[in-house]
Amino acid sequence: MKSILLYLAVSCLIMVSCSTPKKPKQKIVIKETYTQNLHLVGDDSLNVMLNIRRPKSSTDTYGITLRQQDKKTNYKKIDTTWTSTQLDSCIRSLTDHLSKQPFTLAQSATYVYKYNNWVLEKEKNGTQIDTAAFPIAVRKAWETKDTLLNLRSAELYLKPTYTQNDPAIKNAKWQLNKALQTTIALSHGNAHFTLDRSKFASWLSLDDKLKIKVDYISAQTFVQNIANQIEIPLSRILELGDEEFIIDSLKNKKFARMNIFGEVEYIINSIPQGKAFSKSIVFIAQGLPQGLQDGLTDFVEVNILDQKLWLFREGRLVLETSVVTGNQKYNRATPRGEYHILFKTTNKVLRGPGYAAHVNYWMPFYKGYGLHDANWRRRFGANIYETGGSHGCVNIPPKMAAIVYDNVYVGMDVIIR
Repeated sequence: MKSILLYLAVSCLIMVSCSTPKKPKQKIVIKETYTQNLHLVGDDSLNVMLNIRRPKSSTDTYGITLRQQDKKTNYKKIDTTWTSTQLDSCIRSLTDHLSKQPFTLAQSATYVYKYNNWVLEKEKNGTQIDTAAFPIAVRKAWETKDTLLNLRSAELYLKPTYTQNDPAIKNAKWQLNKALQTTIALSHGNAHFTLDRSKFASWLSLDDKLKIKVDYISAQTFVQNIANQIEIPLSRILELGDEEFIIDSLKNKKFARMNIFGEVEYIINSIPQGKAFSKSIVFIAQGLPQGLQDGLTDFVEVNILDQKLWLFREGRLVLETSVVTGNQKYNRATPRGEYHILFKTTNKVLRGPGYAAHVNYWMPFYKGYGLHDANWRRRFGANIYETGGSHGCVNIPPKMAAIVYDNVYVGMDVIIR
C-alpha cells in the first residue's frame, strides 16, 4: 500500500514539473497608414497615379503627389505635389491642374446643310473634366480607400448639352427651315443683287444654345464681291489724273465707299427671320490710303479707325480686307507708325503672357508686332478691336492672310495709322 501511494506522489510531481506555464496573450498592433494610392484613368490616354497623404500630427499637412505613367520607370516620374492643411484644397489644385490639360469639347447634336437638306449629326462625347463633380469623386475614393477611379465610367466628363432626342433639336430644325425662306434684295442705281437660300444655306449653323448662326466671313465675302462691282477701285481713282493732280487734289479728299460692315450686319440679322427684305446699299466717305499720298508704290497700310488693310504692289491695289487690331480696352493697341516687314515665315507659334497661338502666316514689322492670320476669329472689322481686339498684332482673315503673305517681301513698307 505504501508503495502504491509513493508511486502516485512521484507521478504527480513529474507531471507538475514537466508542464509549461501559459504565456499572457499579446495585443495585436495594427500599423496606422498615412498614404493611399489612387489610380486615375480615362480618355485621351489619361493614366496617372495619385499618392494622397494625410497628416501624421497636428502640425503636418495633407498632400497629393501626381505621377505620370512611364513605361520604363512605372510611375516614377513625379509631375507635381500639392500640400495644404485642408484636403479639399489639395484636391482643388489637382482638379485645376488636370482641367488645363488638352481636351476635346463635347458636341451637342446639331444639323448641317448637306445635299440640299438638313442632316442630323449626333452628339459626341468630350474629355473636358467636370470640375464640380471630379473633386467630390476623388474625396469619396479617398474616404472609401478605393484604388481606381475611371473618369468615363464615373461620368466625370462634361456631357453634350443637347442630344439627338432633345425636343429643342427638333425646334432648331424648324427655325433653320424658316431661315431658308428669306430673300434679300440689295440695289444701287441700276445694279441689283439677290441673296437667297441657294447662296446662304451653307452659311447657316447652330450655336451652343441652338440659335441660328450665320457665318460672318461668308457674308462679308458676298458683300465684298458686290463692292468690287459697284465701287470705283482705288487704283482706278489714281488713274484719273497725273501724280501732281493726285497729291494736290486727292490728298485730303474722301470718296464714296460701300459700308461693308453695315451691310454684313444687315444680312446676318435678316436671314434668320424667314422674310423678304429689300434695301438700297449704303455708302460712306473714306479717304485715300496714306501710302499713296506719300508716293509709295509697294506697301501695306492698316487703318485702325476703319479696321481696314490695303496691300499695294507697283501702285496697284492687290487686296483690301477687314482686320482686327490691338485691344484698346486693355491698352494693347497696335502701335501707329511707319515700319517695314522684318521677315516672313509659316507655321509659327506666337507666345505671350497667358497665351500661345499657332498661325499659318507670320509677318512681323516691329518688335513682337506683326501681320498674321487668325483662324480662331469668325468676325473681322467693325469695332471688335475696342474690347475684343488682339494683343497688338494685326489679325487678318485666313484666306486673305495667304494673299498678303504671297505679296509682301522683307523690307516692304508697313504703315499703321
